[in-house]
Amino acid sequence: MLKNAQRNDYRLYEVKVTVMPKPVRAQLELHCPARGQIEQSIPVYNNAEKDVMIKPTVTPGENSQAFHFPKDVVVKKKSQANYIVTFKPEWNLRSEAKLVLTNQVTGDVYHYEITGLGEEPLAEDHVILNCRARKKTHHEIVVRNYNHDRFVNYRVETDLHNASGPETLKIRPGGSEKYKFEITPVLGGVYTGSITFYDEDKYVWYTVEIRTDSPQAEKRIPLETQIRKAVAFDIALENPLDEKAEFEVILNGTGLMGEESYTLLPKQQGVYELIFSPLQPMRELGSIAFIHEKLGEIWYELELAAEDVPQVRLPTLQCELGKVATHPVELENP
Repeated sequence: MLKNAQRNDYRLYEVKVTVMPKPVRAQLELHCPARGQIEQSIPVYNNAEKDVMIKPTVTPGENSQAFHFPKDVVVKKKSQANYIVTFKPEWNLRSEAKLVLTNQVTGDVYHYEITGLGEEPLAEDHVILNCRARKKTHHEIVVRNYNHDRFVNYRVETDLHNASGPETLKIRPGGSEKYKFEITPVLGGVYTGSITFYDEDKYVWYTVEIRTDSPQAEKRIPLETQIRKAVAFDIALENPLDEKAEFEVILNGTGLMGEESYTLLPKQQGVYELIFSPLQPMRELGSIAFIHEKLGEIWYELELAAEDVPQVRLPTLQCELGKVATHPVELENP
């Protein structure tokens, strides 16, 4: 109310004040493998005594088609709701968009700058193969074409040793096909690798785990001797390659001796000398294996037997009283 000095003029004013909340600003960064999908929940609160509607406004940016934004969200009174942003990148690209959420009742405004980073795709599947060394194993995997508007002719590559299959695979739009391949592992053990299907600069890939049992023994070799008596056995080896082959030699058994490696020149044949020299009576099974990265594993089962030496009876020592009689005893250092 205003009045003049003479107090004969009074004026009354009605003032209405509307306080606008300060806009909330935030940045969101989403990471997701290509062809995957993640969701980011944005909580929205309503402390009013009635339901409110949250209206989104989206400003598209680079590759913003990878985002999905819901329409209006209704938040019940005195409660909370989530506005869910979905990020689904088709490939490892950067996506950007701006999102503004406006409370239609209170006028609250929330600004979000959203960045989505598509990362390298994860493997479609992990394939486990149970194999036997030097035996062929067949398998097939189902490969998908993620393009719904065109055929794709995949170029196939693998880092699996001794694996073979078609070099290309053609699949209809949005469809899938079986890719058949075979593998012949040469070494026993567990190995991992991958099979990748390339479509220009994009790809689909699978991890492969090869669980390989050792091949059957070439034959069983009996080795018999007396303790502290060495016996030798010659094992014939051949190198069919056009390059030098160095075999790793693995001995398993008591009293076995031999070189830890054996080398053959290209197209060369040779003989490896295995020595069995036990120090105590025994009967057991042993083995000797020759391992080469390309030629695989060649091994023999060994029947090891060591008998005790016969008892040696010394001649009776006779001697007069006060004299000394001796008899030499031969000892051997094996």
